Amino acid sequence: MMPTVAFYSMKLKLLNSWLCNKIDGIECGTLEDLYYKQQVTYEMKEINKVGEKERSKRGVFITDHAYDMAKNRLSMNRGSFEKLSEKAFILGVNHSEVAGNLKKYIDSKFLSQRSANNIRIYGENIFIFSKQTLITVYQVPTSLKKSALKCQAIKK
Repeated sequence: MMPTVAFYSMKLKLLNSWLCNKIDGIECGTLEDLYYKQQVTYEMKEINKVGEKERSKRGVFITDHAYDMAKNRLSMNRGSFEKLSEKAFILGVNHSEVAGNLKKYIDSKFLSQRSANNIRIYGENIFIFSKQTLITVYQVPTSLKKSALKCQAIKK
């Protein structure tokens, strides 16, 4: 993803505030950490840009990254993945309905996605959403598939 002038403008403002804080003696961390945080925030905004027309067609918006991960990890095409992601959003098991090792695994995936606020398990897959935007998808590890299917059976 190519950074824009707006991104460099934000980076310059960040450098300015960091320097002012250093001069005033305020602890503000390293400049590299601040740049990394700024870049992640910028990239997530770019990924999640969606026009209202596109969002109104479906209940769930799927990022290009999620389509790529579905193709690589799940071997699914766009059409079937759209249907599956909508079902996962509506019928999937919430993060709060899971326990044990499966919950620990989901917590690790959830914490790796900083903008995520909604995780669903549907079938043998984990769908990570930010509101109604699907960010990425993972397969449940083989050792935890029985637990995932059991949680779904309990929910039904």
